[in-house]
Amino acid sequence: MDTRNNELLETVDLKTLGFSESAKAHHTAVEPDGSFWYVSLISAGK
Repeated sequence: MDTRNNELLETVDLKTLGFSESAKAHHTAVEPDGSFWYVSLISAGK
């Protein structure tokens, strides 16, 4: 996510990473400089 332009740059396909189809982003946190994003999943089955 480019927060300056509010533009989606890339998506992550959770299913290809071994998560179930029902896995959804639940909570997110972002480093102040935007360098890293952290996401917890709900209904991930892991």
